[in-house]
Amino acid sequence: MFDITLDEVNVLKKAHIKFLNEHIKKFNISSSFVNFLEALYEQEFNSQKELSVYLNCNKAHTHRTLLKLEILGYIDIKNRINPKKTTIALTEKGKTIAKEIKKINNDFMENIFKNIPDSDKEKFNGVLMQLISNAKNC
Repeated sequence: MFDITLDEVNVLKKAHIKFLNEHIKKFNISSSFVNFLEALYEQEFNSQKELSVYLNCNKAHTHRTLLKLEILGYIDIKNRINPKKTTIALTEKGKTIAKEIKKINNDFMENIFKNIPDSDKEKFNGVLMQLISNAKNC
């Protein structure tokens, strides 16, 4: 019925992770940190729980990742003592890294979509969004 399987789709994910890891190793992070940096580039969060929910990951993973990002000087966590006033935000160094990651991701997308007409890219994007929506409803 289908000519493509999820294993074949997973090839894109694996290629992206490999590409990312090659380009971000100079920042002393792996691809598992990228979603955190991207989310924090878009907005500040008021708690680790809020960030965990946003990224759909467990609190322990969020805690470990934030600790490492803080040690590296990429994030700042303010008002830890008063949870109602806590903020988690990127430092200037973190913003620079997040911008670089955005560029790396764009480079990857340009590489995988080269020689594909814009009309096909738009069609693919529409189909992909529908697949994601359908998957969420399974």
